[in-house]
Amino acid sequence: MTIITLYKQGESQRKIAKLVGHNRKTVRRIIKRYERDGITEAPRSRKESVLEGYKGQIIGLMEKDISGVRIHEELRKEGLEISYASVARYIESIKGKNNICIRFNTEAGEEAQVDFGYVGLLPKKDGKKGKAWVFNMRLSYSRLDYYEIVNDQKVETFLMCHINAFRYSQIEIKELQENCIKIF
Repeated sequence: MTIITLYKQGESQRKIAKLVGHNRKTVRRIIKRYERDGITEAPRSRKESVLEGYKGQIIGLMEKDISGVRIHEELRKEGLEISYASVARYIESIKGKNNICIRFNTEAGEEAQVDFGYVGLLPKKDGKKGKAWVFNMRLSYSRLDYYEIVNDQKVETFLMCHINAFRYSQIEIKELQENCIKIF
């Protein structure tokens, strides 16, 4: 658009090339295209990746928690001549698209994921407002979540939240087992 605008303002192709930092041949090609076809916007063509044909396989490997290096090796074994950098970029593009979630598959009791998230100013026990965080623990195998709102992120609080989460998970798991027994 800048090239076309400068051209319409009467600037020379040499000056336009200097201003926009492109080669004069590029400027000339864009101006000719504008004059011939009336095209005022740059085409947004994007070459499809060679890896598109392997997308399902790549996602499957990612779900198995296989690293990009290993995915690259697997693709090379199949005869695909491609650089690791291309595979890494493609993996990043998959992760970024449509908020694709790669599930971690673990054994029961093997892993829990924890995090704090800021939730804003909430009333404390003394009635005054203070910063508040939500503690979250998710058991990776069962996807069972525990949430607790706290007023600080001290080590003592962090440990107490873990204890409370494990107590909660034991109660929930017992209730689930009892309900399963009643159903069957």
